[in-house]
Amino acid sequence: MSRALRGSKRDALRVAAELVVAPSSAAAARTTVGQLLELWREHSLASWAPSTASTQESRLCRIRTDSIAGVMVSRLRASDVGQWHVRLARLGVGESSIRNQHQALRAALGLAVRWGWVPSNVAAAARLRRRPLVPRSALTADEVRRVLTSVAELVVSGKVEPHAALALRLAAITGARRSELAEVGSWFTGKNVLPERTWETRSEVVAASQGREFAFIVNGSWTRWGYALRAVDGGTELTESWEFLPGGEAMFQERFGADAEAQIANRLEQARTGIPATLAAIKRDAEGP
Repeated sequence: MSRALRGSKRDALRVAAELVVAPSSAAAARTTVGQLLELWREHSLASWAPSTASTQESRLCRIRTDSIAGVMVSRLRASDVGQWHVRLARLGVGESSIRNQHQALRAALGLAVRWGWVPSNVAAAARLRRRPLVPRSALTADEVRRVLTSVAELVVSGKVEPHAALALRLAAITGARRSELAEVGSWFTGKNVLPERTWETRSEVVAASQGREFAFIVNGSWTRWGYALRAVDGGTELTESWEFLPGGEAMFQERFGADAEAQIANRLEQARTGIPATLAAIKRDAEGP
């Protein structure tokens, strides 16, 4: 199948992705990693918030500067991805930045898998190097409640400012250390508990502006949680937000396959019902009995 097209190279790449009917190996053999990243960006752009689009474009620009961008998708191997990680580390790129770039590449390759261009996602097979984590115990539910109660009492007595009190509440709820809440780029471990299972995640602090905003991204590129503060008459307005990121979608596609859409819908529903409950609990703790 062929089609005449007037436009830029970018337009040609997008149309090519829509019209590919040749065997999967043919499409992958004529597309570089850099071109695939651009196709993934255009495919996902409509679903991204402006802040996400800006962040992802920054990551893609960094990937394009490396030789991995010129490798044909059909020839890319997990070892190539691993060597790319090594090159980034030698250039002094931080662990979190390497992880974020890796997640963008993994999401793009996940799209190639769904299109039938390649049989598997080699970025999923490549292992990221991680610094050893120091084990630490989590607060029990009763301990978290005691912390929140104590914070409310301190606010009422005037011994703690509201902004500091919010940081304490977030630390108790998320399990983050004080320094992790205060510094962009730091990571903390979160414990998630549902009736049917319990699991842990690693989250990176991406915003920490005192009195204005605190936000973190789960597992490098899965979901973004944010807390925005705004002064209003009689107090402070707290807005909690949740965004499902492209890396999370790619992970769900890989893990759940045909059931991915149902699983994503379930997570969306959990966020829709969980956010009002969390805000109501924080409001009760902040205002006291």
